[in-house]
Amino acid sequence: MLKRKKIIAIIILLISLSSYLLFAATNALKDEKRILENRKIIYSKCQEIIKNNDNNTDDYESCNNFISEYNEEKLSFFSVFSSTTIDYVNHLALIMIIIVNVFGIIWINKVLKNKYILNYYTRCSSKNFIKTLIKESYVYILPIILSFMICIVYIYSNTTLEMTQLSINNSFWSISWMNHPYLFIILYLLQLSLFLGTYINLGLIMSRRNYNYILSLISTYLLFLGIQLIDEIILGKIFKLKYSLSIANCFIFDDSYGITLPLIFPIVLFLITFIIVILIYNNKEKLYLDCEKNN
Repeated sequence: MLKRKKIIAIIILLISLSSYLLFAATNALKDEKRILENRKIIYSKCQEIIKNNDNNTDDYESCNNFISEYNEEKLSFFSVFSSTTIDYVNHLALIMIIIVNVFGIIWINKVLKNKYILNYYTRCSSKNFIKTLIKESYVYILPIILSFMICIVYIYSNTTLEMTQLSINNSFWSISWMNHPYLFIILYLLQLSLFLGTYINLGLIMSRRNYNYILSLISTYLLFLGIQLIDEIILGKIFKLKYSLSIANCFIFDDSYGITLPLIFPIVLFLITFIIVILIYNNKEKLYLDCEKNN
């Protein structure tokens, strides 16, 4: 059973993030509508120019090209969702690690700092302890994912799932599998969950070293920045890969490398950090001794 304080924290996180995402989605919808309206205005003006002008003018040539390529476009889900995540939400990525870790590492810091592990968990097996650790820490991923689901439903109800040329130009997603939008939604949320899980794993790793809540948060963020710096050097400078393959871009799902690489990257990060968490918390005796020594 979740305790009352935890339930309240989850509800507050759900309401706060959902409200912001809906605000961002509303602004993105307005921006995309403005783009479509401007295109319609240009189309009308070009029709007038072609009707009245000599075909030797530059305006005639450019308008003729525009009209030949123009299609009556609708608001595309992909275009609006892309604008929401990239233009309005992605700047939250660098502080998302703080948001999930503020809640995600409360339990383990309380257990280590107050020596609960020396008393209540003395008879608990390492396996059960790690299960409890994961359950107590990862539960805060759920309201974030639910918030994005609310945002997705809102955008879906106001757009079409068709992949128009405008949506292709305005988003990272362009290959043929995007004709399966529900697959996209599943993969997007999977990638987001993996990144969030990685952030919490980093917090759990640093909590094992610090035995102090504030120090754990600060050191976790510094570790995150260190990984991001290494990530940019190795992937960006050496392998010349785009910034979308970055621990700091949890809200961007870029299919320019296909489907596999954008998923392998967060999967590898999550598995590495998850294995480290298992290893450092699996030795119950050492955990007890360290806890006793550091308190």
